[in-house]
Amino acid sequence: MNATLDFKLFKKDDFAEYLSWFQDPTLNAFLGPMEENDEWLTHILKELNEETEDRGCTYSVFSNANLVAVVGVTFPTSKFPCYLLTSIAVKPDLRKRGFGKLVLNTIIDLLPTKEGQNWQAQVDEKNIIAKSFFENSGWKTVIEPSDNDGMYLLEYRYS
Repeated sequence: MNATLDFKLFKKDDFAEYLSWFQDPTLNAFLGPMEENDEWLTHILKELNEETEDRGCTYSVFSNANLVAVVGVTFPTSKFPCYLLTSIAVKPDLRKRGFGKLVLNTIIDLLPTKEGQNWQAQVDEKNIIAKSFFENSGWKTVIEPSDNDGMYLLEYRYS
């Protein structure tokens, strides 16, 4: 994959395009449902208007000025010293083309880490495609769904 990605804070102007992705049954099943004037948008826009740099943010990811992905990240705190990938959505017609892996690798490289910090993501036990995506990208399952309310906890540690 030879695309250049541009990460920007998610804006209201990005929502119509992002909302259209939820017509895809897989995306809707695991990250939806999403509706116009959704609570999610209200929450994201509220985060943008507050001092949230210590908590996290949602990024719109562009390639050639086209929205290709949306990524949510919670930043490390003293109580939870890991980055938590809260969501990663790739535009449905771009799946299986390397954008997901490129987005994942770029966000990991983009955000600074301190010694001992790592990345984590929770994946619904029914979302085997997402679990495989993370494992194929070098992430390891550290907690099984039976011990985590039906969610896999996956982790990426720097080598």
